Amino acid sequence: MGFAKPVTIAFGRTTTFVLLASVLTVAAVSAALVVQAARTQDDHAAEQTRHFARVLLTNKADQLADVVVDYADWGDAYAHLHQTIDIGWAWNENNLGRTLSTDLGIETFAVFDGADRQVYAVREGELASTPVFEDPAEAAAVRRLLAKMRALPISYGRAVNAVAAVPGEPVFLSATAIGAGDDPTVTIDQRPPSILVFADRLSPAEVERMGREIGLVDLAISQFDGTDGSSATILDTSDGHTSFGLDAALPKPGSDMLAALAPWAAALFVFASGIGIALSWQGRRIARQGRELAKALRAANAESEHRASHDMLTGLSNRASFYRALTASLTPKVALPTLLYMDLDRFKAVNDGCGHDAGDAVLREVSDRIRGLIGPQDRCARIGGDEFVILAGETDLRALQSLCRKLITEMSRDIEFGDARFCVGASIGVAVAVRGDDAEQLIQRADRALYAAKAAGRSCFHFAPIPEDRKVADVG
Repeated sequence: MGFAKPVTIAFGRTTTFVLLASVLTVAAVSAALVVQAARTQDDHAAEQTRHFARVLLTNKADQLADVVVDYADWGDAYAHLHQTIDIGWAWNENNLGRTLSTDLGIETFAVFDGADRQVYAVREGELASTPVFEDPAEAAAVRRLLAKMRALPISYGRAVNAVAAVPGEPVFLSATAIGAGDDPTVTIDQRPPSILVFADRLSPAEVERMGREIGLVDLAISQFDGTDGSSATILDTSDGHTSFGLDAALPKPGSDMLAALAPWAAALFVFASGIGIALSWQGRRIARQGRELAKALRAANAESEHRASHDMLTGLSNRASFYRALTASLTPKVALPTLLYMDLDRFKAVNDGCGHDAGDAVLREVSDRIRGLIGPQDRCARIGGDEFVILAGETDLRALQSLCRKLITEMSRDIEFGDARFCVGASIGVAVAVRGDDAEQLIQRADRALYAAKAAGRSCFHFAPIPEDRKVADVG
């Protein structure tokens, strides 16, 4: 009996070529897909970084507007920088002087009278007797701001913003009319209002901080001429002729991934038989990294969106996001809400007498107390220096009266700050929405009710009457 011959499997040249070509084709297609995915990932990460930068810059402009309104809507400022020009009060007594630069970083600010003449100004922490907005681009932006304010109906407590390039760096500008605030001792005259303008340059320290927040080292903001609508733009000046972009090495997670894959790509051609397993394992790792990166980007985006819609000091909703929520609540398909407009009675004395740190502590404590009283379906926002609004789903009169009493009681309790104790109190205007109301009408009715509560002696609440052209059945 003979031995069986061993079975030999032979591949011809054509078969070998076809197999090799197939492997190389699969490898080439896979490599092309990976490169394309890496580029897409790089582009997405770069745009996300620019988006975060735009959000931070928008927040800076909004915060500057809040500060200029806080200082301008003030009875003493109206008396000493509009009705008269009292340099001693503004500069010597430091009511609108050097501390704005040292404490708040407002480098330059000026007051313009009704004829747009500069009547008081501070530049880089020093009293100025000459025009402080000398750069042509900055001066032009200020003129546009003044013209815009003059064109608007007189509305105290509202600011307009602009951006100028001086020189090659963005300068944020915010202007508002000087008003009497809630000071009953000051009478508004009939002259054109005086306007307070704040200017705040985006300093290198702020740029460095912004870089840390969006994960960039050695960040700089670069200027370029011509706006082409490119996504590289993170900030446009108000004249529309100059834009700013990020001058930094943007994150490239896709390219980093390709660099990590380079050894495996070389091994693909050397070890064709084992590359499938290697690519499969590496692909799973890349997918996991992509998911982790996407999750991190979503979390960062959610945080940025939160900052853009909330007050940085108290964590409550800001004016813009509250207005959107109020408008949505007035649609015909939902139950109508009630708007509570609350103003602190003695907050100005705390802020002026003890400083902004004490004022900030009071505002945070007031916000916490409001959160503890309203329901989970209610929404609260800080819309001004010491002004709060509550959008309540409740329309029952007794329940609303009970809520107002609780709010006034809570606001009247002492607030501790260091060794000091403050009692501010609050007045509340209440407007129950009726069919046909829009957001502005409801806010105006609540605002008028608030003034009625203040006129009645403060630390009380007042309900706005239902308009005569609406039926009682329309309520709720």
